[in-house]
Amino acid sequence: MSRVEMLEAARNRLSVKFIEFTKVVSNGKYAIFFEGEDEKYYSPRINIIRSDIKWIGINCSGKKNVIELRRMIRTHFDYGNSLCMFFIDSDFDDNASYKNLGDIYLTPCYSIENLYTSSSAFSRIINAEFGVHEFHENDQC
Repeated sequence: MSRVEMLEAARNRLSVKFIEFTKVVSNGKYAIFFEGEDEKYYSPRINIIRSDIKWIGINCSGKKNVIELRRMIRTHFDYGNSLCMFFIDSDFDDNASYKNLGDIYLTPCYSIENLYTSSSAFSRIINAEFGVHEFHENDQC
C-alpha cells in the first residue's frame, strides 16, 4: 500500500469521524451519521421533516462504523446526550436491537436506494426531471 493510499484510508477511521462529530456538535449543530453517500437521499426529507435544525452529515463508510460510532458517542461521558441521529440500511442483518432506539433510522427495506426503484418512484422521477407523463404530448416516451 502506498503512502497516499494509507492516508486516504486513514480518513475513514473511527477516530477521525469522532473528531469530526465533536467539531459539529461544538458548533451547536446536529451530527447525522450515514453509512456512505446516503446523505443525498435523506437530506431533502430531513430538511422537510426537521426544518428547525441545522445539521451536518458524516459519511461513516459502512453500517458497522455507524453503529460503532453510536456506541462510542452514547457511552462517552461528555458526548452521551449529544444531538445526533444515525441512519442505517436494513440489509439482510438481524436489526432487532436497533428497532427501538429513538436515534436510529432503519430503512423499511434492504437499502435507501430501494425506495427509488419502485415503478411509481421511477415514474415520478421521469415526470419531475423530464416533464414526461401520461398526458404529455410525447406520452409514448
